[in-house]
Amino acid sequence: VLKKVKGSKGFVPLTDITTGRNPFGITGNNANKLSSDTPFEGAYDLRCAHEVIRYVSEDKITRNKLLADKWKVFISKSNGAAGTLSDNKEVLILGKPYIGRPKSVCTDSLITIGCFDTEDEAVNLQKYLTTKFLRFMVGLLKTSQNITQIVYKFVPKQDFTGKSDINWCLPISQIDMQLYTKYGLTEEE
Repeated sequence: VLKKVKGSKGFVPLTDITTGRNPFGITGNNANKLSSDTPFEGAYDLRCAHEVIRYVSEDKITRNKLLADKWKVFISKSNGAAGTLSDNKEVLILGKPYIGRPKSVCTDSLITIGCFDTEDEAVNLQKYLTTKFLRFMVGLLKTSQNITQIVYKFVPKQDFTGKSDINWCLPISQIDMQLYTKYGLTEEE
């Protein structure tokens, strides 16, 4: 499967649009000091661990300012375990992906994927992150509960626009089928 995917025409890894740890320079340890639990004029949403959202001023964002003002997806940097996906026993590979609208950032407990002009592109990436295909490709490199940027090295980046060869409007199971066909996977694979 890996040879077919990496050998596909135009393969570019998802790491191309994935940040490393602490993409905006705000650590979880400092989140309460740097942010407010109530919104204020000009505030950026600050997504923290455990689905907590706080609010931070723009001057607290020390990295990736352009990304802060675009659509993206946030996903936990630690979740599940390493393992083999099968039909008999599910193995949690990735956590829940969250849409990050413009004027949103996260602490170092999450990583950011994508930098889009439209919400549709972020939603389509969010769907991709829930496919069995993507989780399998991540599972090839994931060796612990930690999820760093490198685990996306074998995941092919897709076109998340309406011009994509993948119909992102379909249910996840049918998106998976399109991906299996795109990469020439057999029924056994």
